[in-house]
Amino acid sequence: RTTNITLEEESEMLNDVVVVGYGTQQKKLVTGATTHVTSENIEAVNAVDAFGALQSLASGMNIVMSSGQPGEGYKVTIRGMGTAGSNTPLYVVDGVPGANIEDLSPNDIESIDILKDAASSAIYGARASNGVILVTTKKGKVGRLQVSFDGYIGWQNPNTNDVTPLNAKQYMEINDLAYTIQGVATYDWATLIPKQYAQIMNGTWNGTNWLEETTIDNAPMHNASLTISGGNDQSRFALGFTKYHQTGTLGAPADPKFDRYTVRMNSDYSLIKNKGRDILKIGENITFSATDKRGVSVGGIYGNSIRNLLAMSPLLPAYNDNGELYEYADILADGWDFSAEMANPLAQMKYNNGNGYNKGWRLQTNFFLEFSPIKDLTWRTSAGWLYRHRESRSYTPVYELSAKSSNPNDDISQSQSYSIRWSLENTLNWKKSFGLHNIDALLGQSVEKWGYGNGVSVTNSNSLFPGSFDHAYIANANVVDPAYTSIGGSPESQGSLASFFGRVNYNYNETYLLSLVLRADGSSNFARGKRWGYFPSVSAGWVMTNESFMESTKSWLDFLKIRASWGQNGN
Repeated sequence: RTTNITLEEESEMLNDVVVVGYGTQQKKLVTGATTHVTSENIEAVNAVDAFGALQSLASGMNIVMSSGQPGEGYKVTIRGMGTAGSNTPLYVVDGVPGANIEDLSPNDIESIDILKDAASSAIYGARASNGVILVTTKKGKVGRLQVSFDGYIGWQNPNTNDVTPLNAKQYMEINDLAYTIQGVATYDWATLIPKQYAQIMNGTWNGTNWLEETTIDNAPMHNASLTISGGNDQSRFALGFTKYHQTGTLGAPADPKFDRYTVRMNSDYSLIKNKGRDILKIGENITFSATDKRGVSVGGIYGNSIRNLLAMSPLLPAYNDNGELYEYADILADGWDFSAEMANPLAQMKYNNGNGYNKGWRLQTNFFLEFSPIKDLTWRTSAGWLYRHRESRSYTPVYELSAKSSNPNDDISQSQSYSIRWSLENTLNWKKSFGLHNIDALLGQSVEKWGYGNGVSVTNSNSLFPGSFDHAYIANANVVDPAYTSIGGSPESQGSLASFFGRVNYNYNETYLLSLVLRADGSSNFARGKRWGYFPSVSAGWVMTNESFMESTKSWLDFLKIRASWGQNGN
């Protein structure tokens, strides 16, 4: 049987408009290294967040999740390690720099553009050496009111087929072999773990597989997104609501989970029009997100909860005969004479991580005004404001898991912080064609300031209501004792940035392309007299398929562009 497959042409993709920083440009005319990801691409992969979608869609990007725990962040590098220290790209959402795209719902994203080389990212100057990621959220379109709903529900299970910890008998044999090789006497297992030894030898117990004990089978995840949009010649709007939940596949009995709620409102209004052209237009982009994360300890080798599970001996039971977590009292009752450091890692997770949360709220706004007094000239001013609030609370009860692992006094921890940053931008854009000559010139100014806010944290012990997370507030542990009480408070790190920038894009008959960029940034991070840096770039392109001598290749070659670029960025 023969199957014939014919691919449809997608040459119209070359006419797609991509975001290039403070403006847009046709994809075929771009002379820098950029990647454009559309909302259709993002929706097709049903990603949890924007980074999850980009993992399979953006070339030249290395995107690795910090850990497998729900709600964890990502480590993102564009074209490898850019600078010493931080390698994080600059994120710009709807024109507001310094935003966090992890809190955005993928359903709210219209497009993502990645500026990868120095020439394309030089327009962002002092912060662009690690690349720039531009996110545009969905806007309303002219037409009838549209209501769309996107939802899914799924279940996750970890792939632990390649992880096969030793069972109890294998663990004993490996220990005996190691000591025999060293010429040292082997353990007397019957004396060290009398109760468990008998169960292992008669085959009624194979030891504890800690990975299986912490696995959450069929961990649920679900997403629901509602979008309402519409508009006419005078106004357009898009309103979106998204709710996302994910339960972790590892971490029982602490049961890690992550919830995110997002509300987005974008609209614009034409106040003055003339022959179908907007003379004066205003609008706003508003996004509010709330997150709630609960999870186990991640990070370093000794504080990592999953590592502790993998390293623990299978000889230690997870639960006692009553079905309760195996603790030090059970070790003594069973006649153990083994390591004093063996502590039930499941109990450690439950007591240290099972009672607590980390919540966050983020409000990002951007209000803009566009004035076009003549056809080819547009002045745009925009004011962005970003508010972020964090809150955490935890409770650790009294426990004793081994001779060296105990918490004699219950502990309460509570913290809150908030921060504010604002930005103001003005740009003047002139687009003009003179026959086959096309010019797109931009002049701009911006100022940003951050660090309005502070944080406070308090920990204390000996709660008035021991054993209860519901009452785990500092007010219920109000006896100040230097041995147990810790109080901290500090302002947010402050800074500001003032910038002037310009760009000229020129093309002749969409065949010979040239782009010039210069940005000047003044940063408060440096001493007076040394605060300003200058970041130029130049890039050029040649669309060879527009030449007459390439006519013979049109049957098999649709588009060929050669480009070269040079630029300088800051850190």
